Amino acid sequence: MAGGIHNAAGLSLALMALVLSSRLMVAEAALLGERPLPTFRQPGLGDGMVWDSAALRGHVALIVLWAPWCTICMGEWPELAALQDELGPSGLRLVALTMDAPADQQARTALAEQLHLPFPVIVGDDALRRRFRGVRGYPTLVLADQAGNIRKQWAGPPPSGELVSAIRKLLPLTAREGPQP
Repeated sequence: MAGGIHNAAGLSLALMALVLSSRLMVAEAALLGERPLPTFRQPGLGDGMVWDSAALRGHVALIVLWAPWCTICMGEWPELAALQDELGPSGLRLVALTMDAPADQQARTALAEQLHLPFPVIVGDDALRRRFRGVRGYPTLVLADQAGNIRKQWAGPPPSGELVSAIRKLLPLTAREGPQP
Protein backbone atom coordinates (compact mmCIF):
# COMPACT_ATOMS: atom_id res chain seq x y z
CA MET A 1 0.00 0.00 0.00
CA ALA A 2 2.75 2.48 0.96
CA GLY A 3 4.62 1.62 -2.25
CA GLY A 4 1.51 2.40 -4.29
CA ILE A 5 1.14 5.81 -2.65
CA HIS A 6 4.84 6.48 -3.14
CA ASN A 7 4.62 5.50 -6.82
CA ALA A 8 1.50 7.64 -7.29
CA ALA A 9 3.21 10.63 -5.68
CA GLY A 10 6.27 10.13 -7.88
CA LEU A 11 4.08 9.84 -10.98
CA SER A 12 2.18 12.95 -9.94
CA LEU A 13 5.42 14.92 -9.49
CA ALA A 14 6.73 13.70 -12.85
CA LEU A 15 3.47 14.72 -14.54
CA MET A 16 3.58 18.18 -12.93
CA ALA A 17 7.21 18.59 -14.06
CA LEU A 18 6.24 17.60 -17.60
CA VAL A 19 3.35 20.08 -17.65
CA LEU A 20 5.55 22.84 -16.26
CA SER A 21 8.30 22.02 -18.75
CA SER A 22 5.90 22.14 -21.70
CA ARG A 23 4.43 25.44 -20.44
CA LEU A 24 7.92 26.90 -20.17
CA MET A 25 8.70 25.77 -23.74
CA VAL A 26 5.48 27.39 -25.00
CA ALA A 27 6.27 30.57 -23.06
CA GLU A 28 9.82 30.65 -24.46
CA ALA A 29 8.49 30.12 -28.00
CA ALA A 30 6.12 33.05 -27.47
CA LEU A 31 8.98 35.22 -26.20
CA LEU A 32 11.15 34.23 -29.14
CA GLY A 33 8.33 34.67 -31.62
CA GLU A 34 8.05 37.58 -33.99
CA ARG A 35 9.86 40.55 -32.46
CA PRO A 36 11.97 43.45 -33.71
CA LEU A 37 15.49 42.71 -34.83
CA PRO A 38 17.91 44.36 -32.38
CA THR A 39 19.59 47.43 -33.80
CA PHE A 40 23.35 47.64 -33.46
CA ARG A 41 26.43 49.56 -34.51
CA GLN A 42 29.47 47.30 -34.29
CA PRO A 43 32.96 47.24 -35.80
CA GLY A 44 33.72 45.13 -38.85
CA LEU A 45 35.98 42.15 -38.25
CA GLY A 46 38.53 42.98 -40.92
CA ASP A 47 38.71 46.76 -41.02
CA GLY A 48 37.19 47.81 -37.69
CA MET A 49 34.90 50.28 -39.50
CA VAL A 50 31.56 50.67 -37.70
CA TRP A 51 28.72 48.82 -39.41
CA ASP A 52 25.13 49.93 -38.76
CA SER A 53 22.24 47.46 -38.78
CA ALA A 54 20.14 50.19 -40.44
CA ALA A 55 21.68 48.87 -43.69
CA LEU A 56 19.30 45.89 -43.33
CA ARG A 57 16.13 48.00 -43.53
CA GLY A 58 13.94 47.06 -46.46
CA HIS A 59 15.71 43.72 -46.98
CA VAL A 60 15.17 40.18 -45.84
CA ALA A 61 18.03 39.74 -43.35
CA LEU A 62 19.79 36.60 -42.25
CA ILE A 63 22.04 37.19 -39.25
CA VAL A 64 24.40 34.39 -38.27
CA LEU A 65 25.74 34.51 -34.72
CA TRP A 66 28.91 32.41 -34.61
CA ALA A 67 32.30 31.91 -33.02
CA PRO A 68 35.67 31.32 -34.74
CA TRP A 69 36.28 28.14 -32.71
CA CYS A 70 32.94 26.64 -33.85
CA THR A 71 33.72 23.97 -36.46
CA ILE A 72 30.05 23.71 -37.47
CA CYS A 73 30.01 27.47 -38.08
CA MET A 74 33.14 27.35 -40.22
CA GLY A 75 31.68 24.49 -42.25
CA GLU A 76 28.53 26.53 -43.00
CA TRP A 77 30.31 29.44 -44.74
CA PRO A 78 30.46 28.00 -48.29
CA GLU A 79 26.72 27.24 -48.28
CA LEU A 80 25.82 30.63 -46.79
CA ALA A 81 28.08 32.45 -49.26
CA ALA A 82 26.34 30.62 -52.13
CA LEU A 83 22.96 31.54 -50.64
CA GLN A 84 23.95 35.23 -50.53
CA ASP A 85 25.19 35.04 -54.12
CA GLU A 86 21.94 33.39 -55.26
CA LEU A 87 19.37 35.41 -53.31
CA GLY A 88 21.21 38.68 -52.66
CA PRO A 89 20.01 40.18 -55.95
CA SER A 90 16.42 39.40 -54.85
CA GLY A 91 16.76 41.24 -51.54
CA LEU A 92 18.56 38.95 -49.08
CA ARG A 93 21.21 40.56 -46.89
CA LEU A 94 23.38 38.23 -44.87
CA VAL A 95 25.48 39.40 -41.91
CA ALA A 96 27.77 37.34 -39.70
CA LEU A 97 28.18 38.43 -36.07
CA THR A 98 31.20 36.84 -34.45
CA MET A 99 30.66 36.57 -30.73
CA ASP A 100 34.19 35.55 -29.82
CA ALA A 101 36.49 37.56 -32.06
CA PRO A 102 40.19 37.89 -31.27
CA ALA A 103 40.91 40.98 -29.16
CA ASP A 104 43.84 42.06 -31.35
CA GLN A 105 42.83 43.94 -34.54
CA GLN A 106 45.66 42.32 -36.51
CA ALA A 107 44.31 38.87 -35.60
CA ARG A 108 40.79 40.04 -36.52
CA THR A 109 42.00 41.20 -39.91
CA ALA A 110 43.78 37.87 -40.51
CA LEU A 111 40.58 35.97 -39.61
CA ALA A 112 38.49 38.12 -41.98
CA GLU A 113 40.98 37.49 -44.79
CA GLN A 114 40.91 33.75 -44.06
CA LEU A 115 37.10 33.68 -44.22
CA HIS A 116 36.87 35.86 -47.37
CA LEU A 117 33.06 36.05 -47.21
CA PRO A 118 30.83 38.01 -49.62
CA PHE A 119 28.90 39.66 -46.78
CA PRO A 120 29.76 41.77 -43.73
CA VAL A 121 31.45 40.03 -40.81
CA ILE A 122 30.83 42.11 -37.70
CA VAL A 123 32.31 41.88 -34.21
CA GLY A 124 29.58 41.19 -31.67
CA ASP A 125 29.72 41.05 -27.90
CA ASP A 126 27.87 39.42 -25.04
CA ALA A 127 25.47 42.36 -24.61
CA LEU A 128 24.43 42.10 -28.26
CA ARG A 129 24.07 38.30 -28.01
CA ARG A 130 21.66 38.77 -25.09
CA ARG A 131 19.60 41.27 -27.10
CA PHE A 132 18.98 38.58 -29.72
CA ARG A 133 17.44 36.39 -26.96
CA GLY A 134 17.45 32.64 -26.99
CA VAL A 135 21.03 32.24 -28.23
CA ARG A 136 22.34 29.17 -26.45
CA GLY A 137 25.09 28.12 -28.81
CA TYR A 138 26.64 28.66 -32.21
CA PRO A 139 25.71 28.92 -34.92
CA THR A 140 22.39 30.64 -34.30
CA LEU A 141 20.64 31.88 -37.42
CA VAL A 142 18.10 34.70 -37.20
CA LEU A 143 15.81 35.54 -40.14
CA ALA A 144 14.09 38.93 -40.28
CA ASP A 145 11.63 40.35 -42.79
CA GLN A 146 11.87 43.68 -44.66
CA ALA A 147 10.09 45.45 -41.79
CA GLY A 148 12.83 44.37 -39.38
CA ASN A 149 10.82 41.72 -37.51
CA ILE A 150 12.42 38.42 -36.59
CA ARG A 151 10.38 35.69 -38.25
CA LYS A 152 12.45 32.59 -37.49
CA GLN A 153 15.42 31.59 -35.36
CA TRP A 154 17.42 28.37 -35.54
CA ALA A 155 19.82 26.96 -32.96
CA GLY A 156 22.34 25.20 -35.15
CA PRO A 157 22.08 24.59 -38.88
CA PRO A 158 18.44 24.42 -40.07
CA PRO A 159 17.17 21.15 -41.55
CA SER A 160 17.93 20.74 -45.26
CA GLY A 161 15.87 23.10 -47.42
CA GLU A 162 14.14 24.82 -44.48
CA LEU A 163 16.34 27.93 -44.53
CA VAL A 164 15.97 28.57 -48.26
CA SER A 165 12.22 27.96 -48.06
CA ALA A 166 11.81 30.39 -45.15
CA ILE A 167 13.87 33.06 -46.94
CA ARG A 168 11.98 32.67 -50.23
CA LYS A 169 8.64 33.13 -48.41
CA LEU A 170 9.81 36.57 -47.28
CA LEU A 171 11.29 37.71 -50.60
CA PRO A 172 9.26 39.45 -53.30
CA LEU A 173 7.10 37.11 -55.41
CA THR A 174 9.54 36.92 -58.33
CA ALA A 175 12.31 35.63 -56.03
CA ARG A 176 10.05 33.02 -54.47
CA GLU A 177 9.66 31.16 -57.73
CA GLY A 178 13.34 30.32 -57.92
CA PRO A 179 15.52 30.21 -61.01
CA GLN A 180 13.66 30.53 -64.28
CA PRO A 181 14.34 28.08 -67.15
